[in-house]
Amino acid sequence: MIQPMRIHYFRRICRLAVGVTLLVFAVTSAISSAQAASKADGWLNWRGPLESGVSLETGLPDRCIPGGDGFLWDYPISGGGTPVIAGERVYVFGYRGDGPDLQEVLICLEAGTGKLLWERRFN
Repeated sequence: MIQPMRIHYFRRICRLAVGVTLLVFAVTSAISSAQAASKADGWLNWRGPLESGVSLETGLPDRCIPGGDGFLWDYPISGGGTPVIAGERVYVFGYRGDGPDLQEVLICLEAGTGKLLWERRFN
């Protein structure tokens, strides 16, 4: 037979274990929610958010003529890839050079200005 005093301690330990489990669950849920909320927004998929080549933004110009109204900047790089826009950065994959000097290149630009932030080259 279990003594009454031991039953009392056993119940306290069970309550403590349940409390700790609930606390761990709450903290884990809060961290998961914070990570989900901090995911990047932007033009992250091939051909945009709907993969259709159509922007969900409003108030965009009807035409974009290099050097004309609404034209912000350009950056010279060879390649046929689609830029990825995440937050205030634009990531572009392309290549530089010719023949044996040809290298693939990944660049990161500031979205508002087109300023080169970094460049990585690969043979």
